[in-house]
Amino acid sequence: MRDQKMTRFIGITSHMNPATLKTALERHDFDVTQMALNGALVGMTNGKGGMVPNQEMKTSFETLALPVANKKKMGVIAMKVMAQDALIGPASPSKLMQYSLSLPVSAVVIGMPKFEHIEENCKLAKAIQPMSDEEKKMMSHELSMKYKAQLDNFFSDHIDA
Repeated sequence: MRDQKMTRFIGITSHMNPATLKTALERHDFDVTQMALNGALVGMTNGKGGMVPNQEMKTSFETLALPVANKKKMGVIAMKVMAQDALIGPASPSKLMQYSLSLPVSAVVIGMPKFEHIEENCKLAKAIQPMSDEEKKMMSHELSMKYKAQLDNFFSDHIDA
């Protein structure tokens, strides 16, 4: 489609299995990718009857797919930063945003299920300073140990409205 001038850019997105997205990014010439990048390192996989939590998945989009996209100099959009608000409480919105904005991404999609979140999130984004690698490691370890399985289960039948 790009060669036929029907579109200028082609992208791919994934909520599910980071290994599948990694393979797609390696095989094809995409311009941009969007993937779930949050402190809890949430991922899903295909299973019997649809999407299921992948208890065996020890990797994440951050460790598998993101490096491929960065190596190919693709645009990267982080999504599910707050995991549909499921991580708010265990971590503050500003820390969750700071984590994802500290990754090598082009943009971050921040869910705003309530109108009042727009102004708050704009203020947070303007004030955020990058996290150190050590801070990111500590935050992702703590959140993924406590919430990864629960969030994988949530995303197994979640539909974005």
